[in-house]
Amino acid sequence: MLPTWYPSKDNPINGIFFREQALVMRKDFDFVVARLFVKSDLFLINFIKRLFRIPISNVVFVQDDCGLKEYAIYVHKPQFIVWDLFWERFARIFLHKKNRLGIGGEELLCIKKNRLRVARYLKQKKLLPQFDCVYSLTSQENAPWGKAFADTFNVPHITAEHAPFPWPGSVLTDSVVDAIESADEFLAISNDKVRQVLLQNVKINPVWVGNMCDETKFSLSQETHDVPTFLIVAANVFYKNYPLFLKSMEELKRIATVKFKIIIAGYDSNKGYSHNAEELEFMVHNSIIAPVTEMIGYVNRNDVPALYNSCDVFVMTSVQEGLPVSAIEASMSGLPVISTSCGGVEDYVDDSMGRILPIIDYKGIAKVCNDYLNGKIVFDKKHIRERAIELFGVDAFTTRMKNIFNRAMNKKNATA
Repeated sequence: MLPTWYPSKDNPINGIFFREQALVMRKDFDFVVARLFVKSDLFLINFIKRLFRIPISNVVFVQDDCGLKEYAIYVHKPQFIVWDLFWERFARIFLHKKNRLGIGGEELLCIKKNRLRVARYLKQKKLLPQFDCVYSLTSQENAPWGKAFADTFNVPHITAEHAPFPWPGSVLTDSVVDAIESADEFLAISNDKVRQVLLQNVKINPVWVGNMCDETKFSLSQETHDVPTFLIVAANVFYKNYPLFLKSMEELKRIATVKFKIIIAGYDSNKGYSHNAEELEFMVHNSIIAPVTEMIGYVNRNDVPALYNSCDVFVMTSVQEGLPVSAIEASMSGLPVISTSCGGVEDYVDDSMGRILPIIDYKGIAKVCNDYLNGKIVFDKKHIRERAIELFGVDAFTTRMKNIFNRAMNKKNATA
């Protein structure tokens, strides 16, 4: 598995769901995690290293994490500053170079060759443990590397995407599109993600895999809350749209006749991803909801189930999601999910599981929350949990993934 996000000592929350998925898959497969760290060298420095046979890549064993072996692959790639600028600005015009619709950039041939050179070096020096399949995620960053490893070691390549496609402010390269289209399997976390990928004119036959939550770590709350509590769990990034959440809760404060509480959690947990926590705290403290709001910047992973059990409703106001793990965890805890139509949640949240509102409808969110407070909307917590387990529990997820991995490897063996 080549993950883009993965927990580390410095940031134990980062990509925690990738680790959890790999751990539960160990009963069927021997997963090895290999994290890529790519450093750009100026072309002359890279050329000198190759001339004097200085290793262009190195593999370091990081840890044995509950039987899940983790490696770090350090790679050096050449950087052509002048040629990069020339190619992007002039060569395309002079050569009448046109990209296929949906591809934003053509990667330099030297960069493509360097991936294969690295993969061949790793194979020749036997620096990696033996593997039978490459699983790269996210596809926009690691699919080209996954393809290079798969082609070099002659094993199937499976790639998956959970992030916005393409990343905000970025473009797809021809290498990314080629790696996705040539993969043995392309896994999409939600139907909305399938739509995003196909909208970029990427020709795939996607497989919906959803997401996973270990139901054994979550339970229905046995507590009776005198004051209903609304919970949001999100990093403080623009597409989680905290301003809309605050606007919705302020509107609820104006129209509600029943007391309620709010918990904002995890907004400062993921270092390097969450940012400007102080600004969010300032906004809340100067809002009319300040007296009823509790701010929890960091939540230890082991404390997450208790957090859900202390609340009654999960609220999400994102602009974009893949298939949010936090919403599934809330459902596993029996909490109804009130969310914007942000992607992923539409795959499973119906009126028995919560409510889906238009993307910036703060008044609609406030009204649904108020209807819940007044008993106009009632949810069966047991049904919510059972439905979430049926779709995203360990058995459901591992069965889907097992079938996909076996199909890819059997197909490769049949053509070998």
